[in-house]
Amino acid sequence: MNHSQLRATVAAAALGLAAACGGSSNTAPPPTGGISGTGFAVGIITGFGSIIVNGQHYGVSSATITSDGMNVAENTLKIGDYVIITADIMNDGSREARKVDLEEAVEGLVFSTSPEPGDTRVGSLNVMGQDVTVSANTSLDNFASLDLLTAGTDCVEVYGLPNPITSSVDASRIEKKSDCSEIEVKGVIGSTDSDAQTFVLGGLTVDYSTAQLVNFGSDQPTAGLFVEAEADLQDIDIANSSMLASSVELKTQGIHHDVGDDDEAEVEGYISGCPAGNCSSFMLSGVQVQLDQGVEFMPMEFTQADIIDGTKIEVEGYFSGGILIAEQMEFRSNDEVRIEAAIDEVAGNTIYLLGDSGSSAGIMVNISDNTRMEMMQMDNLTTGDYVMVSGTEMPQGSDTVAATRIEQEDSESTVLLQGIVDAAIASAGGFELTILGKTVSISSTTTSCEGPEDESLDCATMVASIVEGQTIAKASGTWDAVNMILDTANDEVSIED
Repeated sequence: MNHSQLRATVAAAALGLAAACGGSSNTAPPPTGGISGTGFAVGIITGFGSIIVNGQHYGVSSATITSDGMNVAENTLKIGDYVIITADIMNDGSREARKVDLEEAVEGLVFSTSPEPGDTRVGSLNVMGQDVTVSANTSLDNFASLDLLTAGTDCVEVYGLPNPITSSVDASRIEKKSDCSEIEVKGVIGSTDSDAQTFVLGGLTVDYSTAQLVNFGSDQPTAGLFVEAEADLQDIDIANSSMLASSVELKTQGIHHDVGDDDEAEVEGYISGCPAGNCSSFMLSGVQVQLDQGVEFMPMEFTQADIIDGTKIEVEGYFSGGILIAEQMEFRSNDEVRIEAAIDEVAGNTIYLLGDSGSSAGIMVNISDNTRMEMMQMDNLTTGDYVMVSGTEMPQGSDTVAATRIEQEDSESTVLLQGIVDAAIASAGGFELTILGKTVSISSTTTSCEGPEDESLDCATMVASIVEGQTIAKASGTWDAVNMILDTANDEVSIED
């Protein structure tokens, strides 16, 4: 079977599986028949019942699961983990993982925290000199908000997609550790000083003068190499953003195993190696990618002209000569939608939020295998549950959300709505914004209004800066069963970057 026939088989099996499962909460059917090929996956775990990565189910009953080169149990894996999978593709289209490599981006001391004012669930961290972006799509384990972390004292483990253009990590999961016994920093060496025996990873200077060098042979660390540096807590200097390494290991970025022609792969990440844009070849999560002549772009409005450094995508294809030939490319915008509200209705794999007294006039939120369901299953969601949803309006202008992550929360008297502003007009006593088809009523005298740098603005100035159809705004207030009302000093609306 050639790769085109194999992909058709896998696609058909995946469609049948989605129809049978009704979402990410069910277990994939067991494989039947023999092995027809090898597949690889690089991305974030979005669900279990097998494990789900890039929308594909992988059985793990016979898999070797590793973290930092050590074998670990299946229950070590968590939603939001970044993994690299090597799998057998069965004749019936299902996939059975042979190996699952659990890869953290950085583990160690929190150097600084920058929670958003008034919304400390999101913001940014600096961990061991590495900038970490924390969004509504980031799972937080053992802590609830960034203001609960103490810089210089607390240690965390960060999983997510490295962005080589910004030298930062788009965090998918952050776990607060009970101690700081492990300090590990991964990345591409930016610059070196051979005389001082130091190199730079992100914003961290690493002194390797007394370190054990692993896999280097007779060579020394040089710019462009992908490495993992380890250190002891007492050898960290926060003031100078530096550390004395105990070991530095030269590692392979991305897929760790030899690939053969026609092996398939699904890789998620940020594009690099295409600074001018409109490239037919680029790097993605350590994998070289070449566009197939008939590559399919998703959504359909995207083209090769949209390929440029720093763009988040998922590529599906097959290997030829060690290069991933992209047959399908999905552009993944950073989630601009965030909703915190009670569920009005549950209908199959869809929930409705901010509706009219329980009717289906609410915002439609579609749930798929790409949706990370935190600490719950789709079958457990009921009317009245208070949830936080992050995702993307898809298609744009439809007022329909493709959910990336859903987390059940304690009920609140307020609601939050973030999305692209479709309309901004003056009204009696203030202003009205339209976001995802819902009216946000702003009092010009009592509502707190902020700009994109969290600076306080009068509401007229803020509204005047909005570009309809482009600007993203976040509003927090009360829901009166028809509109969102912001009329107290505790109610806020802000322009998002």
